[in-house]
Amino acid sequence: AASPQLKMVRKVGGYQFVLPGAISTAAQQMTKLRQAMLQVLAWLPEERWISVEELCKLFYCIAPTFNQLWAVSGTGGYPYQPGWYFTWEGRVLGHEPEDWGRLVGNCLGFLLVGPLNWFGIADVYVDGSALTHVRLHGLAHLFRHASPSIELDRAVAAAGLAAPVKAPPVVTGDTIKLKTLAGNAALVLEQIAQPETLQLNNVVYRLDVARVHAAFERGASVDSLAEDWERCFGARLPAEIQKRLAAWWQQYGQVRLYQNLTLIEFADDYALAEMRAVTAIDDLLLVEISPRAVVIPATAVESLYAALQKAGYTPKLTDGTE
Repeated sequence: AASPQLKMVRKVGGYQFVLPGAISTAAQQMTKLRQAMLQVLAWLPEERWISVEELCKLFYCIAPTFNQLWAVSGTGGYPYQPGWYFTWEGRVLGHEPEDWGRLVGNCLGFLLVGPLNWFGIADVYVDGSALTHVRLHGLAHLFRHASPSIELDRAVAAAGLAAPVKAPPVVTGDTIKLKTLAGNAALVLEQIAQPETLQLNNVVYRLDVARVHAAFERGASVDSLAEDWERCFGARLPAEIQKRLAAWWQQYGQVRLYQNLTLIEFADDYALAEMRAVTAIDDLLLVEISPRAVVIPATAVESLYAALQKAGYTPKLTDGTE
């Protein structure tokens, strides 16, 4: 979103000099600009595509001169602009809408494509190299612990009702390529694939069995992953990916490894029934493999061992392998 044509310049004249804290002051002023942007974005409708061009017009209506966003109080309470100004290709930016867009458009674009997109708060749509649309998720809750309660101007809202046409990822073997990475796209893809390249107009993921296994462990299934894909990209999960996921799902859970468990083996088919009569083993059972073998938590061994001794049994305790 940054542009090499846009520069921030310190104004130094005959009566001015650069103070030691000047750089930090400039950073604070830019922070105020970003905070103002976030405050406005937090009041916008969510879960709908909004034109960035219309969004810049909204910011222009709120503060038609960009220096108003961080003007500070001078002598007598009158605001003054510190000696910082912006240039575009060497020309000082004015207060015209076009110059406003050159500053705010770049700052807003960096905020949307950068932090908000990385954290999954904003989906972005890029046409070529231009950011054209944005869709917000949960920013209002972060700022106000509430859902947005105001709408944009009707013309602005109408421009953002329909999502722009967005091509689904291109799948070739294990490689998944897409033009731009929206916040929810990252969440969907990273359930099944490992990111390889994350650049504007060049996003590449590779299908990864470890990530798919982790998704299965969290309760996902092939059907739920396919639904997430279709909801995000507006197209069905490609057959080649569906086939791979189905094969991994079929193999999933055929072998299970458990930790911190204890196996109890009985000498005959009647010992378990007798133990149930004199101990609370039924409350501890995790798995009853057969009448001669059951599994209990390792933490319950000591109490069950004591109960068996009290009932007249002499169990043999064997150390397991860590």
